[in-house]
Amino acid sequence: NGLVYGGSGSDTALLYGSGYFDSGLLRQFESGLKAGSGTYTLPELPVSVVEVVEGTLLVDSDYAFSPEGRYTAHVNPDGNCGVLAINGTASLSGDLNVIAQRGVYLDGTKYGVLASGRADGAFNRVNLPGSAILTFNSEQGADGLDVEVDVASFKTVADTAAEEAIGAYLD
Repeated sequence: NGLVYGGSGSDTALLYGSGYFDSGLLRQFESGLKAGSGTYTLPELPVSVVEVVEGTLLVDSDYAFSPEGRYTAHVNPDGNCGVLAINGTASLSGDLNVIAQRGVYLDGTKYGVLASGRADGAFNRVNLPGSAILTFNSEQGADGLDVEVDVASFKTVADTAAEEAIGAYLD
């Protein structure tokens, strides 16, 4: 029930699984990391670097992203993703990074990586993963941001007739 000090240097508050923490008790933390399934609720988010690997990090207030800040969301082949949910207005700025976990993705899958009552502004930079057959695109709406995956045919990366036949089989 006291203050938690991160100290000098770069400090990360780890929020694992489900729970609640009075984030007003955090001092000198530069980043927050949400891991594990479930929803972790904070009354406010006092950091400028946020990463959600799995589950939902729920901020029960408005949140203004720092121009120097970064939000990193992880997406998974099974359709799940890390979600930052803001119960209020999300004022976007800084960087958005999306990390795709290894695996087989289904074409057209949408990942709601940011949900809010209202999303204002835009991220300064959006860094999306990709490969020869995977293309990720972001779409900002009035109440958040989705990332969608487009999966090209395996035949599109074939150079020979044999590779085309294998690509057609894999498709």
